[in-house]
Amino acid sequence: MKRFPPRYHYILKSPYSGTCFVSCLSAYWLAEEVAAGWQVIASYPTAEEAEQHLRSLYA
Repeated sequence: MKRFPPRYHYILKSPYSGTCFVSCLSAYWLAEEVAAGWQVIASYPTAEEAEQHLRSLYA
């Protein structure tokens, strides 16, 4: 059985628009996004926690 690395839900800030998004990424894809200029605001183990934090940023 092949095991995959854990994924977390990250709040990422776009380097182009400044808008924040929730994205579920492995460590590899997170590193790719950061290298492309995206800023990590926070990380959470569940989507619900990440979305709650994201809503509070725009409240």
